[in-house]
Amino acid sequence: LNRSEIEKYGIQASEEEASEDDLVEIITKLSAQFDKEWGGMNRIPKFPMPVIWNFVLDYAYLSQREDLKEAVYFTLKKIGMGGIYDHIQGGFARYSVDGEWFAPHFEKMLYDNGQLLELNAKAYQMSADSFFLEKIEETIQWLEAEMLDEKGGFHAAQDADSEGVEGKFYTWRYSELEQLVGDELPWLRKLYNLKIHGNWEDGVNILFQTQDYESIASEFKMSKDELLEKLTEVKSTLLKSRNQRISPGKDDKILAGWNGLMASGLIQSYLATGNEKPLELALKNLDFIHGHMIVEGVLHRTYKNGSTYTPAFLEDYAAVIKAALQAYEVSGNITYLKMSEELTEYCLEHFFDQEEGFFFFNDPKAEKLIANKKELFDNVIPASNSIMARNLHKLSLLTYKEEYSSISKGMMSKIRELILKDPGFLSNWASLLLEQVVPTAEIGIVGIGAKGKALELLRKAPSNLVVAWNEEVTENAPILNGKTPDSTGNALIYVCFDHACRRPVAKVEEAISQLPHLN
Repeated sequence: LNRSEIEKYGIQASEEEASEDDLVEIITKLSAQFDKEWGGMNRIPKFPMPVIWNFVLDYAYLSQREDLKEAVYFTLKKIGMGGIYDHIQGGFARYSVDGEWFAPHFEKMLYDNGQLLELNAKAYQMSADSFFLEKIEETIQWLEAEMLDEKGGFHAAQDADSEGVEGKFYTWRYSELEQLVGDELPWLRKLYNLKIHGNWEDGVNILFQTQDYESIASEFKMSKDELLEKLTEVKSTLLKSRNQRISPGKDDKILAGWNGLMASGLIQSYLATGNEKPLELALKNLDFIHGHMIVEGVLHRTYKNGSTYTPAFLEDYAAVIKAALQAYEVSGNITYLKMSEELTEYCLEHFFDQEEGFFFFNDPKAEKLIANKKELFDNVIPASNSIMARNLHKLSLLTYKEEYSSISKGMMSKIRELILKDPGFLSNWASLLLEQVVPTAEIGIVGIGAKGKALELLRKAPSNLVVAWNEEVTENAPILNGKTPDSTGNALIYVCFDHACRRPVAKVEEAISQLPHLN
C-alpha cells in the first residue's frame, strides 16, 4: 500500500532529452488506436477522452498534419452527432455504452463539459466549421440554464435517471414527437434516426445523428439554412415539452477543480467565438473561487449553501491555476497572474515531494493519510501532476522564475519513458513534451492596441504560446519588463524564446511568421 507510484512504475530520470522523434513515436502509437469508423479510440464503452484529442490537435497544428486535424474533427463530429450529446439543450453525457456514441450513460458531468468545450473551441478556431460553433453555443446555454449558481459557481453534475428510469428525461416516444412537431417529422425522423417502435429499449428513441445537415437538407429539397431554421424551432418546442417532465436530480456542490476546467473551456470559447458571454462567465467563476473558496490562502475543494468544506486536492489547485493563467492572458488583469502564482507557491510548499520530484494528491500537512498517492496518469480528467507540470512551464515563461521551469523539466525527464510506452494514458504529459520540444513562444505586447493584438494572436495561433499584454509600459509581469511601444505609442509585439526576443513587429501576421513549427 505504501509503495509510491514512482517505485511501482520504476520511474527514473531519462538519460535522453525529449525530442521530435519522441513525438513521432507517440503520435504513431496513438493513431494506431483511433477508431476510423466512429471516431474516438478503439474501446468500448466509449469515453470522449478530451485530453488525448487535445494533444493530437496541438501536434497536428504544430506539425501542419491535415490528416491528424481531420481525425480530431471527425471524432468531435461523431461525439457531437451522437446520442451522448443532448441535441435539445446542449451538453455531453459521460460516455456511451456502445462503440458508436449511440446510447449514453445519461449523467452530465461538469468536468467533461468544460474539457469538451475547450476542445470544440480549439477545433472551431482551426477549422471555422460551424458544427463546432453550434456545440459551443448550445453547451454554454445548457450550462447557464442548468448548472450556474447565482454567485458564479457551477454545479457538479446532473443525474442520469429521473422517476427511477435512466434516460427517461432525454428520450422520446415516436407518438409524442408526432404530436409535437407534426409536419416536420419526416426530415426530423431522418436526421435523428427515429423509429416508430423506438430505436432504443422500451420503445423509446434516442436522438442520434448519422448524416450531416447538408445531406438531410438536400434530400428534403431545402437549403441548409432553411433546415437549421426549422431545427431551431423544433428544438425549442421539444425543450418546452421536455421541461414539463420530472427533471433528473442534480449534485449542486461546487467543486473547485471541476469549476477550473469549465472556466478554461469558457475562456477558449471566448477566444474562438469572440462572444463576450463565456468570458464573463469564466471571470465571474474565478472571482467566485477567489472570493469564496480560498480561505486564508488555502483553496477548498467544495462550496455548498454558503460554506466551504475540505482543503482542496492537487487536482483543484492545478485546474484553477490553469484557468487563472488563461484568464490573465485574455484579460490582462494581473490579479489572475498573482492568483495562479500564490496557489502554485502553496502547492510547492505543501504538496511537492522534493525527494521524488512530483506532487502528492492530498496536502500531507492538512491530514495524515495511510497512503498519499501521486496521480500520474491522465484519464477522463488529466492527472493533477501533468496539469501542474504544464502550469509550471507556462508560469516560468510569464514570471521568469527558473525554479518553476526546472521542476517542470525534472517531472518531464522522469515520466518521458512512460509516455513513450503508453501515451493513451499520458497524453497531457505528451502535450508538455510537445511544448518543451517545439519550444513555447513567450509573447509580450505593449502599447495602444495591445489587447486587440493579443486576442487576435491567441485566436489565430491556438497552440504553444504564452501571451502577456498591456496598453501602457509596465513592469507588473517579468515577461513585459523592458518592452516598449513604437515611437507613436502604438503596440509592438515581442516574440521571445528562452527570454531572448526577436525584433519587435507591429502586425500579428508578422508575429505568427516568427512562431516555430515541427518539421
